[in-house]
Amino acid sequence: MKSLNILTLDGGGMRGLYTASVLETLAQRFAQKRGYVELDIGKGFDLILGTSTGAILASGLAYGTPISTIKKFYSQRGQEIFSDPMPDAEPDFKLSKRLQFLRWCFRHRSKPGSDGLALKSALHDIFDNTTLGELFEKREIGLCITATDLHQHNPRIFKTAHLGENFRRDDNLHLVDVCLASSAAPIYLPLSSSNGYSDGESCVYADGGLWANNPVVLGLTEALAIADKDQPIRILSIGTCPAPSGEVPDDLQRGLLDWKAGASALELSMNAQASAANHQAKKLIEQLNRQEVDIELYRCEETTPSKEMVKSIGLDRADDKAIKALLRHGAEDGTNAFKHVQASSNQGKLLEEIFSRMPPISETKPLN
Repeated sequence: MKSLNILTLDGGGMRGLYTASVLETLAQRFAQKRGYVELDIGKGFDLILGTSTGAILASGLAYGTPISTIKKFYSQRGQEIFSDPMPDAEPDFKLSKRLQFLRWCFRHRSKPGSDGLALKSALHDIFDNTTLGELFEKREIGLCITATDLHQHNPRIFKTAHLGENFRRDDNLHLVDVCLASSAAPIYLPLSSSNGYSDGESCVYADGGLWANNPVVLGLTEALAIADKDQPIRILSIGTCPAPSGEVPDDLQRGLLDWKAGASALELSMNAQASAANHQAKKLIEQLNRQEVDIELYRCEETTPSKEMVKSIGLDRADDKAIKALLRHGAEDGTNAFKHVQASSNQGKLLEEIFSRMPPISETKPLN
C-alpha cells in the first residue's frame, strides 16, 4: 500500500531560509539521481503542516512554487520585510550596543518591528488571491497552518478539506491571510485580522509558534485521522536550526533589558516547544509501533551553529551575512541527511520513499 506522506515545518522567522536550503539540497540530490533538473516537492506529500515561517514554506510547496523561488522570497525580500531588525543587547556587549537596543525599543514602543506590509505584498506576489479551497481542488495536497486566536486565547488550525466534505470551514480563506495569521509574531510583526464566518464577525490572530512552533505532533494526529486501515505513515520534519542563546548567565536576576523586552523569552519558548514536540512525537510513535501501526518519523538533524554563525542569524536578521550563513548551514545539513540514503540506512530508505514520489517540476506546474 502506498504510504501516507506528511511534511511538517517549524517556525523561526528568517531562519526559514535554512529550512528551504535543507529541502532544496535534498531535492537536488534526488533529482540528479533520477535525471531531472528540479522536483515538485509539494507533490511528494499528502499533507503539509507549517507554523509561522513554516506556514509560508508549507503553503508555497503545496501551491507548487519551486523551492528555488521560495529561497529567493527570503533572500530577496527579507530585508524589505524586516527593515529595522532588533539590535543585540546581551550583557557582555558594549554599552553602545545596549544604547542601540534602547533606541530601537523607543522607536517601537507602540508598534512592532515591522508593519507587515512588505510581507503581505511579497506573499500576494506568490499566491495572488488563491483560497485554501482552490488550492486543494487543483493540487490535491492537504494543508494545515497553525495560529493563535487572540480573543479566546485558543489554538487555531487552518485546514483544507482533506478530512472530507464535512470539513470545508476554511475553503474561502486566502493563503495570504492564513500565512499572515500564522506568522504574526509578537514584537516582530503586527497581529493579523481577517473576516469570520458570518457577517460582521472579525477574528484577530497571533503567531502559531506561541503554542505549536514544531507542528509534528499535529502532523501525527492528522495523519492517523486520514490514513486508511494498515496504510503506512511516513513523516518528514524539518526545523529552522535555532541557535543556542549562549552561556548560562551568572546573574539569575534578569530584567527587561536582559530578556530583550521579551523577545528572548519568546525565542526560548519557541525553541523549547520545537524540541519537546519532537520528543513527544517519537514517544507516541514508539507506542503506536507496539500496536503494529506502521509509522516512521525522520527529523532532519540540525547541527549546532558555530559561534560566528550565532552572531549572524536571528528571527529578523536578513542582511547578506545572515543569508549566506543560513544557506550554507542548510546545504550542509541537507547533504548530511542525504548520506543516510547513500548508506542505505532505515532513515535513508524513508527519505528515498518520500522523494521518489515527487514528479519533475516541468510536469506539474503551479496554479499560476
